[in-house]
Amino acid sequence: ERLNLPRALLMRGIPHLAVDQVIIDNVRVGQLATSHLIGLGHRRIAHLALLDYAVGKDRLSGYRRALSDAGIPYDPDLVVNLAEYPIVSLAGRAAVKELLEKGVQFSAIVGFNDNQVAVALGALTERGIRVPQDVAVIGIDDTSGASALFPGLSTVRIDWDEIGRKGAQLLLSQIRSPGEANPAISFAGVSVLPRRTCGQLSVEV
Repeated sequence: ERLNLPRALLMRGIPHLAVDQVIIDNVRVGQLATSHLIGLGHRRIAHLALLDYAVGKDRLSGYRRALSDAGIPYDPDLVVNLAEYPIVSLAGRAAVKELLEKGVQFSAIVGFNDNQVAVALGALTERGIRVPQDVAVIGIDDTSGASALFPGLSTVRIDWDEIGRKGAQLLLSQIRSPGEANPAISFAGVSVLPRRTCGQLSVEV
């Protein structure tokens, strides 16, 4: 705030900071992913959460909001904290194994991100669980490898281009008219990208 320079904060917001911000609404991201599965008829939806991380907490809040909006009771047994596993990058695989070993019943999974869902798919395959016939799966972020997985991974796409474009526009506006506008917060666009892991044909060409 003390810098006498054009500036904008991108991706992760800081509340009450008097700086233009273009951020991701991670509560909405988690809500969209979960609501998509609910719309397909799922009620027992597991969530691979990352609860030592603000983004993960927000996505869990979105998951819970979607359940509440649909009148589905929240079941803590369906939520696994990926931070409890020693190798976090592979935690999605261990988390799904733990759910299966405990006998927790679920028909769908919302992952913290695409990478965790990708490793979770291996745990399902090892047990002979078919995706999407037995368990539907959706990730978050639409990483470059999401569409290359087999089956193609359903995900929530974040409009990264929009974040960069809006950030540049804010900086140019500050350069042209310094001190004229009050700092504002805007949110990046997010949308569900359905692919085969939710039982749908890919929309990719």
